[in-house]
Amino acid sequence: MTDRKIFELEFQSFMDSVNEGIQDKEGDFKKFLNINKSYREIAAKIKGILPSGFSKDSILTKVSDPVLKDLKKKSIMAIDGGQYQEEYKTAVISFSSAYLYKNERFFERYMNRFNVTTLDYNTLTISVIRQSMEYEIALKVLQQELEKDEKPDLVLFDGTFTFPDEALERYIQTKPEFKRYLVEFKKNVNAYFNLSIGNNIPSVAIIKDSKSNKFLTSFKTCLDTDYTNNFELADYFQDMSNLKSKNTIKSLLKDKNFLRFSELTFIDSLFDKYTNIRTKYVPIEKKYGIANDVFSEKLKENIIGFYARYGDENTPIFFIEMPAQFKNDIDKLTRILSSFSTYSIIEGYPQPLYIAHKKAKMNHGKIFSRINYLKYKLSDIDPEGAKILLRRKFHRRI
Repeated sequence: MTDRKIFELEFQSFMDSVNEGIQDKEGDFKKFLNINKSYREIAAKIKGILPSGFSKDSILTKVSDPVLKDLKKKSIMAIDGGQYQEEYKTAVISFSSAYLYKNERFFERYMNRFNVTTLDYNTLTISVIRQSMEYEIALKVLQQELEKDEKPDLVLFDGTFTFPDEALERYIQTKPEFKRYLVEFKKNVNAYFNLSIGNNIPSVAIIKDSKSNKFLTSFKTCLDTDYTNNFELADYFQDMSNLKSKNTIKSLLKDKNFLRFSELTFIDSLFDKYTNIRTKYVPIEKKYGIANDVFSEKLKENIIGFYARYGDENTPIFFIEMPAQFKNDIDKLTRILSSFSTYSIIEGYPQPLYIAHKKAKMNHGKIFSRINYLKYKLSDIDPEGAKILLRRKFHRRI
């Protein structure tokens, strides 16, 4: 290992580090070149899935142009959560929040939770608590809307519908505290989808920077199975059911280089310079694109997914999930998303979800006030217990 040089000025140290990274044969710039080479190789294999002369239109489809009137006529609910955690010697203290925004009447609803858990499985616990709260706040507001004989045209969630999944139940037998939170999550997610699907209210999950490869995994699986339930791509799968195509995709999904990237980078190439575009959707339930069943009974064997970009080549690409019951409404729903994404402070990103994301995010002011309030309340109840709990954090050397 090379000894680090010491400089009087930080920027001099930075420049030396950059020069070393570029000049060193094993440096970071060399790694970048190798990554770039791997990407080009994988991109060529992706193109190999599409035979010569094959039209991208067989996989891609145009999204209807945005409609300005949608902003006033369509009612959108958007939900997101935030979380923060402080690690102490004996426990982890976390704050979780859920926020719901409705654009039609511009109202906000908040839900917060304070939690203390042990160090061994705090991250997963906090994530499940936060997601559980997101479904809980959406459920309660939706119930209120239906009581007033009103319902939104679309409900937006930030993040996937397929996490966490039922595989977690195999790992929690020795963790009764986590099991309690998982039971609560299962109750909330089932209650929400029972209500929303039962009342024909579409829910959509918007996944930014998707790291999974659900789309291509489902794509491969569909080639290996029957074509009766493969939705928009059924004709393509029927035409491409020859052995060559199956082997191309199978080898791609096993390729070590491919595993280093997400399919999102290749969808970007597929979209090219198209404006307002999406892939045709595929089933992503356990049978096709995901490894395990989800907790919601209404979503088992009943989720579709697709990539979409609402804007030009400079706008973000999202992976979108929704219950398959709404597949016949996909053109209408994607047009609504296009309207609220085009006329947005962040072009291409749905404005209601952007607001929910910013409101739910734990900023320094929120964290500081919550920590101080917690210390005050705990000290008032049990000064000695608070002192033990709030001991100085561990400082681990890395």
